[in-house]
Amino acid sequence: TLFRSKPMGITPEDCEEIVAACRENGVMLAVGHVLRYLPVSTQIKELIDSGAIGDVVHIQHLEPVGFWHFAHSFVRGNARNEEESTFSLMSKSCHDIDLVNFWM
Repeated sequence: TLFRSKPMGITPEDCEEIVAACRENGVMLAVGHVLRYLPVSTQIKELIDSGAIGDVVHIQHLEPVGFWHFAHSFVRGNARNEEESTFSLMSKSCHDIDLVNFWM
């Protein structure tokens, strides 16, 4: 099993290469999007799936990322260099994008 944190790869081609290598070698690939496993997230999913709250036609989701996250990632991480990492929006919001996708 290969467990990847985000970002899985820097470019789409990087991701495709990782997937292909895992398939060729029979390796299970998992990406660590952990928000979907929180009790509140699974409860929201159950409410949506059951129809208890009606048809969901819009989700407004806020991720209050503080300035200190960006400062820390820039100074101590790779956020200053997109050749080594992903851009800040993807780095900080990929979990939220996965969560909305999981609910829908």
